[in-house]
Amino acid sequence: MEELSKRKLLGQDVDVGNLYRTLRRMEGEGLVESTWSEQSTGPNKRIYRVTPNGDESLMFWAAALEQRTSMIYNFLTEFHRIADNTGQPGPGSNSNSTREPFLGEDNPI
Repeated sequence: MEELSKRKLLGQDVDVGNLYRTLRRMEGEGLVESTWSEQSTGPNKRIYRVTPNGDESLMFWAAALEQRTSMIYNFLTEFHRIADNTGQPGPGSNSNSTREPFLGEDNPI
């Protein structure tokens, strides 16, 4: 948990129980492995490490996220290009005018 927080990989409202259930499931699937820390003070902690299979899975999902991120960026870029050329107010405007549809006869995919 400390390392995930330090790397800013956790959101504010983390369900810790669900996180540990997920880690145990991932361990069962061979994606992570765990050992108990040997601490002189305080309770021992379970330490998780990513396995080679976990690295491979992580690379797959990172590539999928990069592809999705690119698609979202392209969508938003095109959306703003079309929306900015309509001369109509943007999303933050208080005007009641009707915005031209993003897709349609004038804006086919």
